[in-house]
Amino acid sequence: MIAAVDLADRGKLESDLLHSELIVRQFAEYVEPIFPERAASGWQPLWFLSNDGLWTFYKKGKPLDRVSFENGMPRTKKKLFERIDIQAITPTYKTLWESPEARKELRDEMLLMLGSDAECHALVAPLLDPARFHSPEQWPNEAEVDAYLEAIRGQYNLFGSQQVVELAPEALTRANACDALAAFDVDALPAATPVGPELVATGTAPITLERTPANVSAIQRELYFLVREKCSVFLKVLPSTSNRAAQLRRPVNRFAAALQPEPEKAQCHIIWSHGNTLRRLNDADIRARSSANPDIVPLPEDIGELLSDLVEQFNVYALHEPLLRTLDNARIGPTGRAELIERFEAGRKILEAAERASNIWEPQAAEVLSTATITAERALETSGLNADQAIANSVEMQRNGARAILLSAVMEFKNWFKKTKGARKSLAEGAFKEAGAEAIRQLKFVQFVNGAARLLRELWKGHDSSSIVEKVIEWIRNVGT
Repeated sequence: MIAAVDLADRGKLESDLLHSELIVRQFAEYVEPIFPERAASGWQPLWFLSNDGLWTFYKKGKPLDRVSFENGMPRTKKKLFERIDIQAITPTYKTLWESPEARKELRDEMLLMLGSDAECHALVAPLLDPARFHSPEQWPNEAEVDAYLEAIRGQYNLFGSQQVVELAPEALTRANACDALAAFDVDALPAATPVGPELVATGTAPITLERTPANVSAIQRELYFLVREKCSVFLKVLPSTSNRAAQLRRPVNRFAAALQPEPEKAQCHIIWSHGNTLRRLNDADIRARSSANPDIVPLPEDIGELLSDLVEQFNVYALHEPLLRTLDNARIGPTGRAELIERFEAGRKILEAAERASNIWEPQAAEVLSTATITAERALETSGLNADQAIANSVEMQRNGARAILLSAVMEFKNWFKKTKGARKSLAEGAFKEAGAEAIRQLKFVQFVNGAARLLRELWKGHDSSSIVEKVIEWIRNVGT
């Protein structure tokens, strides 16, 4: 960081465009007198500072982050430099970076960090005054170093308070955000996951489901109709006089409705959501039947057996249907159930907001996402693999939906920017700002992201691609507010 600041102070870096090789060389020059064995490792903190968000690496206009490299990071300087052609200060901090006073504050904070570390404290004396770096006899003594650090300690507040964090977006002007969005490569957004659903986003409302014709094999077709038949039989024998059995009718009806007359027309996400609900109900009945003090009254024995038979047939069908098999492979993962539920709640609120906004999704896409969310919500109070899978799959589907919204917002802005004469000027300059703001208010997806920014951040929290999602949200907020 100090190497980059000093190069900028000497005019060696062009505005917010940084020369990666120069920074690494300056790092080596600064570190070699004290830690010669580390002098060649400057590319590592260069990379990690991009993760912290101060600057961004690009290749052909596409920003790079952890997911751009195998194992989440480059393993050598050569691999890093082969993948980048531009290193630029993140737009959020461009105005601050161009201020010599702000860079001085940043440099002093870095000196305080070095000074507080027992091992790195030795670097402070040579770096205190860059003009004297090549004259060791002029380096300050220990008392002078301590006096300087004491004088600046507490003077700045770059990292310590929420207020400073809140100031960062103000440095990102509408013009900078406009430039960033216009140049952004949409392929840099996190890819949709295999869980699906596949959504089509063009920048024009509504977002639609990808309608790829299903390729149904003979065995899939046979198993599908066996599930339909067993479901139909089960509904016919469910008694209406037994409250406990009658409670099954609604979830079984939902499952039956999802089983279209032909498997090619069936929506597997919806089938899985309702089939997984039946699995959980079957698990609960089996536990109640084997318990001396059950939480619920067991089903009549014949009904319980038919439910188990239906679930077993569904499980066999799921083994032969690729998407159902993918959904059955879901696991909670290392984040844990509590954190996953936090992500789920954010996704649920995003779907509710999309429903209120109207025309964000076509009805079929909205049904797939809402069905997964509703059935997962019913699983929150239960435990076990099937409940965990309902929640995990719902979050993945919510993220795919959120990705489609972000993609739509970026494309919507790009379309407007491309066809609007003087678009950048209308956002950035004086009297034009009002007209630009009015035009931006008409961009449905941009305004939705602007209003749902906190929930979108929460949904992507902890995800490998959260940094790029954060950048896109911040850009959209600065053009859309």
